Amino acid sequence: MKVWAESLEFPDDVAVSAFLHNIEHPHTLSIWSAVNGQEVQRGLLADTLRSIPDVVERASQLTTLHKGDLVLCGTPAGAQYVKAGDVVEIGIDDHVRCQFNVEKYTDVSAPTGPSHF
Repeated sequence: MKVWAESLEFPDDVAVSAFLHNIEHPHTLSIWSAVNGQEVQRGLLADTLRSIPDVVERASQLTTLHKGDLVLCGTPAGAQYVKAGDVVEIGIDDHVRCQFNVEKYTDVSAPTGPSHF
């Protein structure tokens, strides 16, 4: 939990795509990722360890949340390392899709300073 809490302390540190607003049943959505065109992760929000309201409640106890804030809290099984030249794509069902090219690889398996967790 400590790493999750500390990671909330960095504003403007993640690129995101379009958002879905006013979703009546967000737990029915599936999030996914692909590397170089091969799907490597997919999971329902209903299968998370904590419900969306519980995550938002906990995050709001740790930091001030504002309308439009994004709370990142984990990924489905299948996370993997990527390298320079890889193309990563992420999405929420067929509603939102974001693609980016990996330009630089940093080995985080051996922390080198305070910016690594």
